Amino acid sequence: MPGERHVLVDTSVLYPFDDAPGLTVTEQDRQRANDIVGGVQTGDLPKARVLTSVQQETFDHLQNEQGQNAVRRMVSFLRQSPNFELYSPREKVIEAGRRIMEQRSQFEFTDGQIVAYLNQLDQQHRVVYTVDGKFDNVTGITPLPSAYNPYV
Repeated sequence: MPGERHVLVDTSVLYPFDDAPGLTVTEQDRQRANDIVGGVQTGDLPKARVLTSVQQETFDHLQNEQGQNAVRRMVSFLRQSPNFELYSPREKVIEAGRRIMEQRSQFEFTDGQIVAYLNQLDQQHRVVYTVDGKFDNVTGITPLPSAYNPYV
C-alpha cells in the first residue's frame, strides 16, 4: 500500500455520474461528479479505488431511483474502466469502519468504511473524491469535491 497513487471515490460521485435523469442530486453535484469520473477515466486524475460498500450503496441508490438497467450500466462501466478498481477491505478495516459509524451520527456504514480504510494509509494518500461534504471535518482525510489531482 505505501507509495500507491490512488484515491477513494464516494457514492456521492458515482451515483450522479452518467447524467441519469431523475436522480435526486443538484446539477452542480452532477457536473462535479462527471468531471471527476471523466478525469479518472482519461487518466488525468489518479486511479480510483471503489470499496465494496461504496459499490453496493451506489447500486442501491441507482436501483431505487433508476431501476436495474442503471445498475447494469454502472457494473459494466466499473468492470471496463482500467482506472477504477473494485476493492474489498479486510475484516479489520470493516470492523474499524463500524466503530467509526457508531461514533459519528452523520455517518452511514459506507462513510465509516472510507475513513477506516484511509486511516491505514500514509497521510499523503488519505484522499477521497466526494461531493456531499460528509468528510470535510474528518481530521487527516482530504476530501476533494472537484476534479483536482492531489499528486501533482
